[in-house]
Amino acid sequence: MMAIDPGLVKERALLASIFSDPEFAHVVREHFVPVRMRLNAAHFDGVGPGPDPLIALGTSTSDLGGPALIFALPTGKCIHACKRIAVLSAPMMRAMLYAVLRKGKVKRISPFKQTAAPKLELVWTALRRADLAGARKALASVELESNSPRFFEAVYLRGHVADAFGELDEARRHWSQATSENPDGPWGGKAGLRLKERGPRWAEWETLLAFDFEPLAETTEVGASPQEISRALSAGVRYLLSQQQNDGGWADPMYDVTLAAGPGSQYDRTVARTGLVVDALLTARGQVPELEEKIDAAIKRGVACVGRFADDPKPHARQLTYALHLQVALLKAKVGDQTLARDRATRLIGSLRKIQSEGGGWSYMPARIHSFNTAPVLLLLTEASDLGIELPPEMAQEAAAFIEGLRVKDEPRNFSYAATIPFSLKASSCRTALCELALHEFTDDRKIDPLRKGIALFFEFEPGVRSTTKVYETYFSNHVLHDAYHYYFGHYYVARALTHLPKRAARRLAKEQMEIVLSQCELDGSFVDAQMQGKSYSTAMALLTLLEDQRHMR
Repeated sequence: MMAIDPGLVKERALLASIFSDPEFAHVVREHFVPVRMRLNAAHFDGVGPGPDPLIALGTSTSDLGGPALIFALPTGKCIHACKRIAVLSAPMMRAMLYAVLRKGKVKRISPFKQTAAPKLELVWTALRRADLAGARKALASVELESNSPRFFEAVYLRGHVADAFGELDEARRHWSQATSENPDGPWGGKAGLRLKERGPRWAEWETLLAFDFEPLAETTEVGASPQEISRALSAGVRYLLSQQQNDGGWADPMYDVTLAAGPGSQYDRTVARTGLVVDALLTARGQVPELEEKIDAAIKRGVACVGRFADDPKPHARQLTYALHLQVALLKAKVGDQTLARDRATRLIGSLRKIQSEGGGWSYMPARIHSFNTAPVLLLLTEASDLGIELPPEMAQEAAAFIEGLRVKDEPRNFSYAATIPFSLKASSCRTALCELALHEFTDDRKIDPLRKGIALFFEFEPGVRSTTKVYETYFSNHVLHDAYHYYFGHYYVARALTHLPKRAARRLAKEQMEIVLSQCELDGSFVDAQMQGKSYSTAMALLTLLEDQRHMR
């Protein structure tokens, strides 16, 4: 069996969520010739391999930032380009098509004739308001003949609502009907993808929610100012709440990311992601009082999800790390059963000790032990020790020695990705502040100059790192030389490192960082760096960053 090409995932989601919309398909069929251009992260990082493939359309990859939709006249003149797309929404895309046609001065736009189905429209109205109970009630009154043009639309929606309520067998029954009886139709094709055991997890990619947007916007980022941080936090929290699964966790953006993946495997990052999301909700709780009841319920379910792993931990580095992250957060916030959190933290630390390499570090890839994996563990070990949790002898000392051993002698600001992978200085920009912070917290040496330099390094190369975000085509840019999912990861640990700078400097940099992060707020409230890792992960990291910055700004 061949592995799924990660670059096809976002394309599949785009085709199934947008092109399955009958009105969108009608307008495209009448007025456009769709052309897919396969690019990767290296095309959008300002360096790019070979000739720029978009110059003939009157634009360039350096202008756009991927992924992007480009609309051009037959002459090649660019009419509109929507860049850095992270939200897939059929209403938004339909409005964009019509706006492009008007801008291109198309005189005759063929009208779309939709068969009237008032009760079905009530279902859509409820879904756009996130009112699942209302959608179910409206669906109960929908009665369409099997030969109705909208019959399979209703069948698909029955499956969608059942899935949202956790009634998986019922959802599969409806989707199987649509797939078998309408295999070539838009709703049958879409249902078929929902049935796939491998492929996009739908809630991650497509939103049915209604929101205001500018049809000719250049990106799905709507941004916010520091004065609007309350709005951004509320939107981000609402997004996270909407993504919680029936098991209490926040799942991967696709099923079985690799052939070795699957529930409970080291590549199933549900536990790690859930630990971070629960911490974000816990930290944001007081900032979003109107959602406190829902937040508390989500936290309880999320703690239970991570707790099931912590009670019987597997030797998976990322899951162990962020399951421990959550226990430390619960203990610091004095939330929940403190004895249970302490016991779980001790058990997780013991499991981390068992998989610690001979060199002192950790990694999800035993063949190369990473600074990115080791520094968070060392930071957590120090925090756990400060909370009175006893550590295995020499465990933290060996980790600190490993991290220090990755420091490049000729350039102290550079920490290698791994001992066998000595990337350039700019490649270290998302890990240097973290490594310095972990060493700073562990040792008695309270010099802040290394921290200051690590923070400065991050801000120097932050624009280049940001250029690789939202791209699903490759794991990392050949030129920036880091994984895109380290973008908000880097932001978060920089925000934590600011604690040790003089107050005026910390406040100034926190304001700068807050402006950068808020500018990337998406239409649906999410923040996105690498959709390969999931929008819930990056949204949690972005919210944690903003909340840290907000603390520095006080």
